[in-house]
Amino acid sequence: MRKTIPILGLLLILGLILVQLGCSKDEDPVTPPPACSIAMGTPGEIEGQRWFTGDLINIRWTKTTGGNVKIELFKGVDLAGTISDPETNDGFFPWSNSNTFGEGHGEDYSILVTHLDESVCNDRTNTFEMVDISNCFISFPWTDKDTIPDQTAGNDFPITWESGNTTGLVNLELWYEPFAGAGEPVGLIEENLVDSGSYTWVVDTFHRGTDEGYRLKIRTRKSAPTGVSTDPFLSGSPTRTTVPSLFWASTMEESILWVRSFPFPSPSRI
Repeated sequence: MRKTIPILGLLLILGLILVQLGCSKDEDPVTPPPACSIAMGTPGEIEGQRWFTGDLINIRWTKTTGGNVKIELFKGVDLAGTISDPETNDGFFPWSNSNTFGEGHGEDYSILVTHLDESVCNDRTNTFEMVDISNCFISFPWTDKDTIPDQTAGNDFPITWESGNTTGLVNLELWYEPFAGAGEPVGLIEENLVDSGSYTWVVDTFHRGTDEGYRLKIRTRKSAPTGVSTDPFLSGSPTRTTVPSLFWASTMEESILWVRSFPFPSPSRI
C-alpha cells in the first residue's frame, strides 16, 4: 500500500496536466484546409450536345480550393490539345474560337480540368460532339464560260453546288446586285436546307419582276431546320429573272461561307 499511493498521485497529476493541455487546444482550434475537389458541369451536361469549331463554349466546374488549373480537350482517351494552361481556378472559362486541334469530327470529345498543385484533383466532362468546319468550302459549278440562261417564274431550275466540312445545313438566297450600287436581298429561296448538293428551285422573283442583275447566294447555317418555305411564285404573265454566272467563294465571319457573283454581262432577255 505504501508504494501504490505515490503512483496513484503521479497518475492524478499527469491526468490534470493532460486536461489542461486539451482545454488550451479547444480554446484555439486549428481548422484543416478543405480537400481539393473539382466537379465538371458544362459542356456535356446535356446528352447529345453538338458544337461547331469556332463556337464560344462555356466551360464550368465547381471547386473547393483556389490556385490554378489546366484545361485540356480529349478525344476518346487521347489528348487532343491544351485549351488553357495555367488558368485561374474560379470555376469558369469561356473557350472562344474552339477547335478540335486537328482531330476532326467526333462524338467522343470531353474536357479535363486538373489542379496544377494536385494532379489527382481533377474531373472530366461527359462526352459531346464537335463538328470541324475550319476547312469548310462551298461553290457553284457555273463559270463565265457556262452562263445560266434566262429563267421564267414558275419554271423548275436545278441548283447544284459542291461543299465540304459544312455544318450540314445551307441557306439559298436570291439577291439583286446591279453593276452600279450595293446589292440587296430579294428573297429567301430555302432556309436550313440539308446540304445535299442539289435543290430544284421553282423560279420566283418574289414580286420584284423582270430585271437583269439577279444573283444566287448560298451560305452554311448552324441553326436547326425550321421548315420555312418561300413565297408563292408569280402568276399571270411569265416573269423572267436573269442570273449572271461567274461565282467565287470567300470565307466570312462566324464560319459563314458565301458564294457570290462578280459583275458579269447577263444574257439578253428573250
